[in-house]
Amino acid sequence: MNKTLVLENAVEESALPLRGRKRKLTLADWLKYYCHERLRLPNGVMGGILADLPAAVPRWQLLLQRSFLSPPASERYAPILQERLQRLGIAA
Repeated sequence: MNKTLVLENAVEESALPLRGRKRKLTLADWLKYYCHERLRLPNGVMGGILADLPAAVPRWQLLLQRSFLSPPASERYAPILQERLQRLGIAA
């Protein structure tokens, strides 16, 4: 569950810190911490995953529409998802 959706006026975007931060996380933050340090993925594997992510966006949006969230919550979630996808360079 996206805590930004549930908690009004939430400042932090993540319940758990990533490299000491809980907000304004970038693609570089995720790649360095999770892909390189934690999962130790080779660059080629990471490149393939990154190439596949844009094709998954319509499916994420469809899952959001079909989710257990109420229509108002779903409507609030959609722009949060879009903003984070844009920040990560996954969606335009």
